[in-house]
Amino acid sequence: MAEMRGVLLVLLCVAQSSAGCGLQKFPLKDRSEENLVISTQFPWVVSVQDLRYTHLAFGCILSEFWILSIASAFQNRPVPGGQGSGVAGAC
Repeated sequence: MAEMRGVLLVLLCVAQSSAGCGLQKFPLKDRSEENLVISTQFPWVVSVQDLRYTHLAFGCILSEFWILSIASAFQNRPVPGGQGSGVAGAC
């Protein structure tokens, strides 16, 4: 199983490296009315984790202070002080 994770990780890195870190391959038209973020500014997916580094859900960075994720990952789960973290990989 660990070997399969390594292969998957390598494939994901190779696929992403062709666009350059933080740059999208194709320009997108920004149709957002909220203007939270520029369409090319935050393309990363993060792992939302609790204070014990347990993966709860995946999230998408919307801005410097906001990560969008699913609420069901946090239902019936006490989070001390509402603290947690979003972990993003590096290219």
